[in-house]
Amino acid sequence: MKTLIACALLVLAPASLAFASIDGVVVNRTSGKPQPNVSIALIKPGQQGMRTIGNTVSDAAGHFSFEKDEPGGGPQLLQANYRGVNYNKLMTPNVPTANVELDVYEATGSPASARIAQRMLVLEPGSARIDVSETVLVENPTNTTYNNSELGGVRFYLPPAANGQVRVNAQGPQGMPLPRPAEKTDESNVFKVDFPIKPGETEFEIAYTLPVAAPFTYRGRLV
Repeated sequence: MKTLIACALLVLAPASLAFASIDGVVVNRTSGKPQPNVSIALIKPGQQGMRTIGNTVSDAAGHFSFEKDEPGGGPQLLQANYRGVNYNKLMTPNVPTANVELDVYEATGSPASARIAQRMLVLEPGSARIDVSETVLVENPTNTTYNNSELGGVRFYLPPAANGQVRVNAQGPQGMPLPRPAEKTDESNVFKVDFPIKPGETEFEIAYTLPVAAPFTYRGRLV
């Protein structure tokens, strides 16, 4: 009988973990202090996409909590919105759900806090077109997020032959690649991507297609 009870507890343990509540504190890594009044969403990815299953606000001590999750287990995402920037923390089934620290940062509109650390260009020629892939790594060595919708997180030159057709993915520190629109600027053939540059390294993947000409000459430009 004791053996059967022990087995039952082992079987039930994963299910109980899947239903565990989440509690923690929002930490402002710019000031080093708990951050009150931060809106937090609990998001669950699924076949229908991302679904918000709970919302809360951190209290005066920066503390927050969510009640038990829905059945099904699986990964969850904590998303805090602070100063107009989303900060995410992925909660996988093997991650403790108690005393979670959710980091946020103060924001600045000054581009001095970010710099382009590296640019890589790959040309893939075909019979009728050339696929161009550009990777831009932007580094933020400060403890403040750079966020400026007017200037954008990165700006790049798009050759006129691309006819304005470009695909952009942006990936923040410890994040996933996200498609982002490229917006025209007042400068000819220069586009911007509105994406916050958090402390650490942010990667932009820029892809477009050019027609083949004889002879082919690629003209790029740093902006």
